[in-house]
Amino acid sequence: MFKNSGATIKTLAKILFYFISISCVLIGMFLILFVSQNNVEGHNSIIITGIVITIGGVILAYIQSLLLYGYGELIETNQKIKSQLEKIK
Repeated sequence: MFKNSGATIKTLAKILFYFISISCVLIGMFLILFVSQNNVEGHNSIIITGIVITIGGVILAYIQSLLLYGYGELIETNQKIKSQLEKIK
């Protein structure tokens, strides 16, 4: 489980990106479609909120995934360097 943590973190970053992106798109579309089909007061602000959730959620999921993936890459690279140094020793 903890033997290859770098690859695990990188995989988790990919899974989280897809999960958060799909969730944000579905929630945003739900808000937009729900308000469009029902006459809700303040519908313009709710539609804008749906658009912001859709676009902003995907962008934030991408940034979060980049940071987490980079951290996994850093761990993986450090493990490779450590194993090479142990071979030299």
